[in-house]
Amino acid sequence: MSVVDPLLTKTREELAQGPGRAHSTLFDWLYRHRAALARDFEDTPPSWPHMAKLWAEAGLTDRNGKPPTAHTAGQTWRRVLQVAERKRAKEAIEAIRKEERSRQPVPGVRVIEPGEWVRPEATPLGDPMIGAGQRARANQPASEEKPRDPILDKMDEFQRRKGYW
Repeated sequence: MSVVDPLLTKTREELAQGPGRAHSTLFDWLYRHRAALARDFEDTPPSWPHMAKLWAEAGLTDRNGKPPTAHTAGQTWRRVLQVAERKRAKEAIEAIRKEERSRQPVPGVRVIEPGEWVRPEATPLGDPMIGAGQRARANQPASEEKPRDPILDKMDEFQRRKGYW
């Protein structure tokens, strides 16, 4: 069980109530309702003096506890949009990182890069990569090199693009 420091508790309460708190009540309210307000402000650009008066009458304040002015209202709205955009960008980056982590190999498994793979040495039973029906033909010299199947080339290209190797 952890003991809560009383000074820390008092500091947090003070920050949440008075000047110097992280955001104003105006910011908090605008942030919570940003989606609806953004749609409305697209249709009709806001008159910041009227909005400031309306929000002041509703009891919303700036960071210093004062009723918002037209300038403060506009600046706070722009700040809300910036914070929301940063949050969206951060979530997008985290989604990309999560996807990249999901493509990581299982711990303890080494990824073999293209061109790094080497066929294992033949065992007394023959080449382990060749099936029993092909072992007899594998010992015969190849008369000519067969061209690589184009479908295999496409599969390799697909796997490289997807990050499989």
